[in-house]
Amino acid sequence: MNGAAGKIQVLTGSLRCFVLGWLSLIPWLGMPFGAWAAVVYWKTHRTLAGCSNPARAYLTTGLTLALLGLALSSAITLVLLVAIYLKFFEG
Repeated sequence: MNGAAGKIQVLTGSLRCFVLGWLSLIPWLGMPFGAWAAVVYWKTHRTLAGCSNPARAYLTTGLTLALLGLALSSAITLVLLVAIYLKFFEG
């Protein structure tokens, strides 16, 4: 994608992914933001098609934060489920 419109679309997608990645770090509430950030990452990455992206660091950081947020929420959920099981069923 070439031209000013393509560059604006790539920059906007990169920054949107970055912001959504940060929002995904909120336990449980951030899970939809993490999934949304991953979708935005793949759409923006696909849109690039070999062109340069001056905001590539924001794009990759956004995906990294999103994956970290999803992993954090999943780990907290797992720990709470194990704690509940041990309290009520092993008690």
